[in-house]
Amino acid sequence: MHFFANAACRLLCLAAYCVPLLVQPSRFSAQTLTLSDIHHVIWDPSRSRLLVSAGCSVLFINPEAGLINHRLTLGAVADKIAVSGDGRFLYAAVNARGVVARFQLESDTEDLEIALGTDSAGLALVATSMVALPNRF
Repeated sequence: MHFFANAACRLLCLAAYCVPLLVQPSRFSAQTLTLSDIHHVIWDPSRSRLLVSAGCSVLFINPEAGLINHRLTLGAVADKIAVSGDGRFLYAAVNARGVVARFQLESDTEDLEIALGTDSAGLALVATSMVALPNRF
């Protein structure tokens, strides 16, 4: 993970992902955090942090410090992730099992699993994109 500054904008680059982050220019510092097996990167605006699906975990990253603050182990690869608007729930698309799992972030527990079903040929459906709707759980 690399941070770069340009006036009032910081650019975060993770493998093929680049996300612009607005920050105060005087607070810029370069940080490097090496991550592997990245599947998806999202921004959690409720807590000003990055969530990164890497391997069989979701990493919670403080972009100001360039540190992993927390790791949620899923037991399977989360191909896509989304966070609820209030930051209470994480949704993880586990395409290998054909499900979307919901986790309560306060307790790191899975509380719901939604099967995506199969197509007419009997193949498991997978999530190719995912977003949590505002004010929905």
